[in-house]
Amino acid sequence: MVLDGETFEHDVTLLDRYLAFSAELARLSILAIGAIGYLITNNAFAATKVQVKTWLWIALVALGLSTAAALAHRYFAPDSLGNHLELLRHHKGGLEQPAEAVDAEKGRNWKFSVAGTSIAVSAACLAIGVGALAACCGIWLANS
Repeated sequence: MVLDGETFEHDVTLLDRYLAFSAELARLSILAIGAIGYLITNNAFAATKVQVKTWLWIALVALGLSTAAALAHRYFAPDSLGNHLELLRHHKGGLEQPAEAVDAEKGRNWKFSVAGTSIAVSAACLAIGVGALAACCGIWLANS
């Protein structure tokens, strides 16, 4: 069954926007990880308290999780759209849903759930990581 462009054009546009957002989350997370690496390499925190190093670890873990979640979104979101288009083809045909359509619907719903959760986790972990990095720099500057 062939679908006309109007039925899924908005879905593809929305997916592109979400993918662009998750790409920005990944870029910002990697940039912050690079900033931490630069600060550590230049011994900016060499003579500081354990508290600063704890905040650094929290920032690194949160930013790593943010990057992983953004990449998970970029993996599952397009795949879920493929399942969604397959379902549209089955519904447009007006036929009874075959077993493949039921499996595609379950897969689509699961992938939608994973993609939505992963982009939310990525944004939250980015905020936590940047906050921990800011706390680390604040403590370091107060003790300098």
